[in-house]
Amino acid sequence: MSEQTINISIANRNYPLLVKNEDERKNLLQAAEAVNERIRQYEKDYAVIDRQDLLAMTALHIAAELQTSRRHGKNNINIDVSRRIAEMEKMVTSELESSGIRIKG
Repeated sequence: MSEQTINISIANRNYPLLVKNEDERKNLLQAAEAVNERIRQYEKDYAVIDRQDLLAMTALHIAAELQTSRRHGKNNINIDVSRRIAEMEKMVTSELESSGIRIKG
């Protein structure tokens, strides 16, 4: 797929966006639907009429979720990488020792 323009609708307004591939297109469509769903939920739960307020609330909520996800994700990734490196070191050491090579240290 070459670059193409798609129309994304957020809060009943259309936004033309240039996408590079099908994955980007799908991702943007899903993101727009998530934003619209959040706006509908805020409309239902709160007495907010101004779309700008709904968009601001949605942007703030999504940004807070992203920060939390990044904070937790980085910690989990670092722990997982460290654990996997330790496991690989054990495997390499075991293989070397079974081949008669001794590791100093």
